[in-house]
Amino acid sequence: MGSPENKKGSEKEEAKVWQSNDFGQIECLRANYLTHSFARHTHEGFAIGVIERGIEIFNYQGRRYRAGEGQIILINPAEVHDGNGEGRDGWAFSIFYVDPKIMHRAAMEMAGGKSPMPFFREAVIEDAVSAHRLLRLHRSLETSDSALEKESLILSTFAGLISRQSPETPAAKPTKGEPRVVSRVKSYLEENYMENVSLAEIAAFARMSRFHLIRVFKKHTGLPPHAYLEQIRVNRAKELLRSGTSIIETANELGFFDQSHLTKTFKRFAGTTPGQYLQGNL
Repeated sequence: MGSPENKKGSEKEEAKVWQSNDFGQIECLRANYLTHSFARHTHEGFAIGVIERGIEIFNYQGRRYRAGEGQIILINPAEVHDGNGEGRDGWAFSIFYVDPKIMHRAAMEMAGGKSPMPFFREAVIEDAVSAHRLLRLHRSLETSDSALEKESLILSTFAGLISRQSPETPAAKPTKGEPRVVSRVKSYLEENYMENVSLAEIAAFARMSRFHLIRVFKKHTGLPPHAYLEQIRVNRAKELLRSGTSIIETANELGFFDQSHLTKTFKRFAGTTPGQYLQGNL
């Protein structure tokens, strides 16, 4: 793809995704977007990215953020957020989706012993040193054949980021306990994600009105039930694609209407099409 570092941007949207398993699971995405908009979603791990062109606008933890060129975005696990560019020229960035175990290991290595899971208080930061290190790591995970180089850079880059931006490594912000019914509905959706589940069916399972179910579920997860279900399907689609399942077979197995439906939903949440994701994991 064209380099996102091109100050004039690109005439078309481009995205490339790939996996690194040298020090635990890390998914890397480099993208140049013009009109793309991320749906509200969460990640199981940390989302750590550097804006390389333009400005990204996103909502996170009840606030609206604006991140410009050279700034770093830090999203903690399981936090609902969205994202889109400001203006007609869009934005470009390089981002990591990092298994929390990697960040915890980096924090413990830095502390020389026990350490709580890192937690970033600021979602947008100005830190040229860390931004340079993150971009160098991103390029290395894409091109290097040296396991030693990649493992070393992963540990040193994330430990350095924690040291500079979360030096006290506070414990993650406690979340309010969710009602048992929300946990049950989440489990129900995770077990029946291949079915065309209706709101009436979920409400009957939860033994509450549809309106009340939507309100309670969104209050405690940050997403309405249908968006939560779509995210489950996208995550499962990633697993199937990485295992070698074709796009059309993935769409059929996960209950999408057709390949086009999978592609549209996948990009809204993941930022790439299934084909681009598959290409990055060959």
